[in-house]
Amino acid sequence: MNDITFFDIVDIIVVAALLYVFLVWLKYTHSRRMVSGMLILGIVYFGALALELPLTLHIFQIVFSVLLIGLVIIFQGELRRFFEILGVIGIKYPLRKTKPNNETIDVLVSAADRLSTRRMGALMVIRGLESLERNLSGGVLLMGSLSTQLLESLFDNRSPGHDGAIVIENETLTKFGVHLPLSEDFKQLEGHGTRHAAALGLAEASDAFCLIVSEESGDMSVAYNGTLRKVSGVPELREALESFYEEKFPDKLWRTRGNMIFRNMTEKFFALIIAAIAWYIIVGRQ
Repeated sequence: MNDITFFDIVDIIVVAALLYVFLVWLKYTHSRRMVSGMLILGIVYFGALALELPLTLHIFQIVFSVLLIGLVIIFQGELRRFFEILGVIGIKYPLRKTKPNNETIDVLVSAADRLSTRRMGALMVIRGLESLERNLSGGVLLMGSLSTQLLESLFDNRSPGHDGAIVIENETLTKFGVHLPLSEDFKQLEGHGTRHAAALGLAEASDAFCLIVSEESGDMSVAYNGTLRKVSGVPELREALESFYEEKFPDKLWRTRGNMIFRNMTEKFFALIIAAIAWYIIVGRQ
C-alpha cells in the first residue's frame, strides 16, 4: 500500500463526519431496528468487498439499487430529520444564539408546579435549534409574552385549546392548541396518556424539549432526545430546563466549541473507525 497522503486523510475525515451525523440521527430515531439491519448488510457488503467475493457483490449491487428506492419511501420523515441535523451542525440559526434569561425558566417551573398542584393537564414545547413546522398541525397564532398567568389560562379546562400543546420560542409563546405527532414507543408510554405520546413523538422527531403535566395524577414529566422521564419535583425540573438551555444556547463561545468536541464521543470514535476501514478496503488496497 502506498503512503497515505494529506488528501487521503481529508477523505477519511469527510466520510467520518457524514457517518457521525448518521450515527447521531440513528441514536434518536425510533426506527433503530430497521436501520441496524441495514448496517449489518453494510458490514456484510464490505466484508465481501474485502474478500473479493464476486457473486455476493453482484447480488448486493442488485439488491442495493432496489433497496435505495424503498428506503426513500419508508424513511421520508427520518431522512428529512437527518438533513436538518446536518444543517444544524453546520450552520447555527443566526437569530437563535441568545440564551433566554432565567425569568423564562422561572415562569415555566412556576407554571408547571401550579398546574401540577391543581391537576390541570398541560403540554409545553420549547423549541431547540431545529425547525418544528413540519411536525406541528393546527393551533392558533399568539405571539404573546411568556407569563405564569398566561400559561394557566391557556390550560384551564374552559379554554378551547387546553387539550393541545403550546409552543415557546426564545421568550415568546408563539402558538397554542397545537397538535403533535404521536409516538409508537409503547414501552416508554406504558401507563401514560395522549399528552405523553404527543410529547415523546415530537421529542423523537426534533430536538425540542417537551414538558408534560398529567391531568390524572398531577405528575410532571419531560421528553427530550427520544426519551420520556418523570421528574420528581421543581428542583429536578429546573435542572432539566437549565441543562437543555445550556446545551442549545451556551453563554460562552468556548463552551459551544467544548460541547461540540466532547459531545457524542462514542459516535465520533465509531464514525472515524468505520471511515478508516472503508477507506482501506475501497482505496488503500488498490
